[in-house]
Amino acid sequence: MTQDININVLDVNEIDLTDADNELIEGTEGDDMFNGVVSSLTTETTLSTTDSIDGKEGNDILNVTLSANFTGLSDEATITNVETIVLNNDTTTSKSFDATGITGLKILVNLIWNQ
Repeated sequence: MTQDININVLDVNEIDLTDADNELIEGTEGDDMFNGVVSSLTTETTLSTTDSIDGKEGNDILNVTLSANFTGLSDEATITNVETIVLNNDTTTSKSFDATGITGLKILVNLIWNQ
């Protein structure tokens, strides 16, 4: 089964996650692109297990650069109304992404670099 999702990249609201824990990030009525990093270094990590993201309306994307494994969200955290997740492994070793706590996901893209 295939499904088309149209996103106007010229009209996307881009939101960079920060290194703060327990972030509550909300999207807009339109298309949003959330950018996060998972790293073994806390100074580089911007998507943590305690963050919550609500994409709200529109077709939303979460871009995740995986420099380490993502072990899933904590019981209190959620990612909702984000239709597409793009995983970018920027290392030379395999990385995992645990989607526990994520609802509304329609497309998962796994990009592998430097392998």
